[in-house]
Amino acid sequence: THCDRYGNSITYNSKQQEFIDLVLSGKSCIMLGAAGTGKTTTIQGVITALIQAGKLPPTQQFQHKYLPSGSYGLAITAFTRRAVANIKRNMPEDVKAHCVTAHKLLEYAPEYFSVIDENGEEKNTMRFNATRNYYNPLPSELRIIVVEESSMLSLELFREFESALVDKSAVQFIFLGDIQQLPPVFG
Repeated sequence: THCDRYGNSITYNSKQQEFIDLVLSGKSCIMLGAAGTGKTTTIQGVITALIQAGKLPPTQQFQHKYLPSGSYGLAITAFTRRAVANIKRNMPEDVKAHCVTAHKLLEYAPEYFSVIDENGEEKNTMRFNATRNYYNPLPSELRIIVVEESSMLSLELFREFESALVDKSAVQFIFLGDIQQLPPVFG
C-alpha cells in the first residue's frame, strides 16, 4: 500500500500490483485501461516504488532545459500540454517538475532558413526541430520515461526519443493508454 497526494492509504488490486512489480523488474511495459480504472493511481505507486527501491537515485549533473538537476532520472511525458497537466496534478510534489511534453523533453526549438518559392523569390521560413538527438543526447542519467496517452505519440517522435538516448538499453519506457479513447492518429 501507498498514500495518495492527500495522504489517504491506497491498496492496489492484483493487476495494479502486478504492473508495479513488472516495472520494478526493469522491463519496459504498457498499461492499458479505460478512464477511471486506476492508471494514474497505479503510476503514482510505480513512481513511489521506484524511488523507495532506489531505482531512481538523484542525479548529479543532469543538464536539461526543462527537467530538474539534482533530482530523479525520470521524465513523464505526453504529446499534449493538457495530458501533461492531468498527470502532473496527480504526481507527488517532488515529481511534478518531471512532467513535460514530448517536445520539451526533446528540447524542440525553431530553426530559421531560406527557401526559393515557385516565383524564384527567396523567402525566410521556420520550422521546429528537436535539439536533443544523436549529437546532443538526452542526459545519460535519464532512466525512466513514462509516456501518458501513448497512442498520441507518433512512431517518428518515438524514434526521435530513441535517437536522443545515449544507451537505449539503459532506459525503461512505461506506456499508458486508454483503448476506449481516440485511436492512434499518427500511426
